[in-house]
Amino acid sequence: MSTSMARDARPVLLVRARGGEDRDAAALTACGIDTVEDPYLVTRTCDDPDAGARAARVLELMRVEADVLLLTSRTALRALEDLAGDAQVRRAAAAGAARGLAGAAVGPSTAAALRELGLRAVVEPETATSRGLLDTLRRADDVRPRTAVLPCGAQAMKGLAEGLRTDGWQVEQVVLYSTEQVAHQPRTVARLASGDFAAVVVRSPTAVRAVAARVPALPATTTLVCGGPTTAAAARELPAGRVVVCDGPTPDEVADTVRRVLAGGPGTLMESDPERA
Repeated sequence: MSTSMARDARPVLLVRARGGEDRDAAALTACGIDTVEDPYLVTRTCDDPDAGARAARVLELMRVEADVLLLTSRTALRALEDLAGDAQVRRAAAAGAARGLAGAAVGPSTAAALRELGLRAVVEPETATSRGLLDTLRRADDVRPRTAVLPCGAQAMKGLAEGLRTDGWQVEQVVLYSTEQVAHQPRTVARLASGDFAAVVVRSPTAVRAVAARVPALPATTTLVCGGPTTAAAARELPAGRVVVCDGPTPDEVADTVRRVLAGGPGTLMESDPERA
């Protein structure tokens, strides 16, 4: 689609967690789309009395027990490093790799993080979602039911771990961080409520809830662009606004979906589309 096509000139709001990566912004900017990033969320490494012991358990599993280290978020790895120390994490990964510890990542960014730890065998799905990873592990001829460790956030989806357990895996899911709404009023709330944004990009149900808490009814002229079906399902909680499901989870696919939304072009997938419901 030509970028010269007339399109909605309003900027796109990216709802994010403070301190997180934002490759979506780079992809949208490359398409000539004006973006505004605002942290409606904040991720926090767990600081409860048992957090250190949970991190130590992850390292123990990596060193001597687990066959697979599952990673669905780079934030989980950063939290592990916060709690146990970067050197300790790398030593545990090296010990695990020496006995055959493999990695399984939800997408390219998490796969790169596992390879940076020194894991040579990393399973990566064609569709960068937890469901895509589960399907890939189920189809792999050389992957039998195994023992896995999954460091994660408190709001992590249960589908990957539960799906693997159904297949006979032993999966230890260990919470190391949480994602919460920021205490302050995000600077874009008034603009969002008044319809200044053509679209809002959200990547998780937590982000959807953060938007709804600040602007319960999105303007009818603002499209909520969801990173996947799970996020779109949470978006049904919003009483107003147009909801679109991205073509795929990668930044380029998000940017392509947003570009079509702004152009009002054909092929934009609505949440109500039966193929995506």
